[in-house]
Amino acid sequence: MSGGSSAFVYEAAPFSKIIVCLDLTVPDMTDLSFIDLPGIVSNIAPREDRHSIDLIRNLVQEHIKGNCLILLALTVRDDIGNQSAAFLAKPADSQGCRTIGVLTKLNTLQYGKFAPWIEVLENRRHPLRHGYYMKKHPSPSELAEQWPHDAVQRREQKYFEDSRNPWCKNPGSSRDPNLT
Repeated sequence: MSGGSSAFVYEAAPFSKIIVCLDLTVPDMTDLSFIDLPGIVSNIAPREDRHSIDLIRNLVQEHIKGNCLILLALTVRDDIGNQSAAFLAKPADSQGCRTIGVLTKLNTLQYGKFAPWIEVLENRRHPLRHGYYMKKHPSPSELAEQWPHDAVQRREQKYFEDSRNPWCKNPGSSRDPNLT
């Protein structure tokens, strides 16, 4: 560059070992920490560093062992057997005692593909002691229009109450309106 100025090129690593942790401490109560871990990466772009795959996998494995609850988010867009998070949670909690399942993107599941996920939701397939919850994310238009949180919650509740919806007919479901 001319004039003695210099340009710095900063390339951020796609992932690091830095985690987001929220610690809650209240007198006379057990301390509670929430750790937000990145989603597990199984594939990378041609010029990306393969190190990210191992870094994230190791980070997740380190934080889900021991005395903690595992919040296992599973998208219904893919078979549970293909989801790395479920694969890593199983050896860390082989009895399913510390894992809570959350099924996401239910509204994207195509007609006729419900049966395997209803078996999961009813705890007949991949059982967890605390079961599974369901979550419907806001649609792209709701996000673009910046719907208020309470309106999104009402729409989500209406979705789960719709009798044409297979999730409504499921008595074994663990739908919690406060899980949003």
